[in-house]
Amino acid sequence: FPAGAPRVDPPAPRPWAWLAAGALLVAAVIAVWPRLFPPKPRIVSVALMVLDYEGPEANKFLQEFLPAVMGETLRTVPEMQVAPFASSRTFPRSDSLEAVANALGVEHVVTGKVRVDRGQLEGWLEVHRRGGPDRVRVGPRSAPAGSASEAAYLLAADLDEAKVLEAKRLAEEAIRARTEKHEIATAQAEVAALNEQ
Repeated sequence: FPAGAPRVDPPAPRPWAWLAAGALLVAAVIAVWPRLFPPKPRIVSVALMVLDYEGPEANKFLQEFLPAVMGETLRTVPEMQVAPFASSRTFPRSDSLEAVANALGVEHVVTGKVRVDRGQLEGWLEVHRRGGPDRVRVGPRSAPAGSASEAAYLLAADLDEAKVLEAKRLAEEAIRARTEKHEIATAQAEVAALNEQ
């Protein structure tokens, strides 16, 4: 300092400024956290049951063929777990779908029907959610009876799309809940900062 110049001390830090800075830091971490550490994808588990059948006896094998092919196709879909058809096909139709879901440890049980008429195959499915009354109807899909694999692939794609739609709904619910928590945390930090002033 030059001689004779008055000495000026820097202002003392105010406690509310530190609290406000801390609140901003916490809000920033909460906002960035989901982007740095996204939640793990949700695994959807399904069991495919033997389909009801209507048509000539010669094509009755389709009631097991279609779910078996769909199961093998769906095993390639990320975030989808399919119970082995060798297990799910052993349950009698008289068993409740809730009991089947519990026994196989899945959250969805898929039932349906295949009909063959004049060389044309038509199939549709119903996805039953364990513990809930909601059902999602999938299909119908048609193909020549000689191209049953094509119908199975189309129905499997429809099932995967239904799974994606459900996953989207669940993700939206999770984002909404996170947003509400973030808004509450931000409001609490702002109130705490105001109380310290």
